[in-house]
Amino acid sequence: MAMRSSLVLAFLFGLQSVTPFAPLRTPALRPTRECKRGAGFEFPDFSKFLSAPSSPRKAENSATVGAGDRVAIIGASGNVGRLVALRLADLGVAKVRAVARDAERCRGFFDGIADAAAIEVVEADTTKPETLGPALAECDAVVVVTGTTAFPTLAWRGGNTPKRVDDEGVRNVLEAWRASPARKGGAKKRCILMSSIGVDRRGDFPFSILNACGVLDAKASSEEALRAAAAQQSDDKWLGSFAIVRPGQLIGGPYDNNYYLGTLAKLDKPARSVLLWDDSPKGDVLLAKGDTLLGDTLRSTVAEVLVSALLAPGGECAEDIAVVNVNGERPSEAELQRKMDALL
Repeated sequence: MAMRSSLVLAFLFGLQSVTPFAPLRTPALRPTRECKRGAGFEFPDFSKFLSAPSSPRKAENSATVGAGDRVAIIGASGNVGRLVALRLADLGVAKVRAVARDAERCRGFFDGIADAAAIEVVEADTTKPETLGPALAECDAVVVVTGTTAFPTLAWRGGNTPKRVDDEGVRNVLEAWRASPARKGGAKKRCILMSSIGVDRRGDFPFSILNACGVLDAKASSEEALRAAAAQQSDDKWLGSFAIVRPGQLIGGPYDNNYYLGTLAKLDKPARSVLLWDDSPKGDVLLAKGDTLLGDTLRSTVAEVLVSALLAPGGECAEDIAVVNVNGERPSEAELQRKMDALL
């Protein structure tokens, strides 16, 4: 009964994507980038969004993530986490440590991808704090892209509820990273957290429906924990800077996470779109500070924004970024960068 209710709510309110026969709209594809897992999805040419430097950039100051730094991607076996890890590996600006509960599953996704050869895969579980220390040791920056479904699904097996994953899990990461040894000559520069639009509006429709099982409450709590960590002063201050990235309903590939309706159907439009005569491509990107936007976000888009927030020079990045895709053509590299710069 709970599962049936979850499916109905997902369909009506667009919590997942189930539009039949919608084409996957991604940037230009690279035929050489294929993988054993997630058949049917090829990785987009991320340079459509941001320019890829020909060589690792040097850190502009001690607060900038750059060459020689190690970045931990927490939740790297998830659909967004994998794209973030691959984008960083593609850019070559830092050492990438992919942290996942199932290391073999994570490695399987990266198999056969040239840029992934340098990705270090480490096994750890955010709900098991004792596993996180080694995974976060000597990391200069952390990107947290963990999450679970808003309503009860198989993803909740083992107690992986929003409270445990989106709240307690993120707090465990912050505490473990603070206690872990820093790299010699390094520092704990920046933490980027993927949250959700609606966190500040969770009492309003339609977010009150989405929050029926507490997913937005959990994300709000983790945001608060991150802000508190960055706000510590004097001798207690250990985290240089942070950013919270809030996407809308996630749509688009990769499609091998079968806990989500949109990935089961391999579609790039939300459930409610079956009720609309609107087949316009949503390639353009809308960014804003705070929690003011409403819409859907391609996983490839939020991955780009997460990486851009991570690599912003000197910590000069908006601390709260909402991102959705809207009707229109995909922005050029310069256009997207201007949108990011406008948030500073």
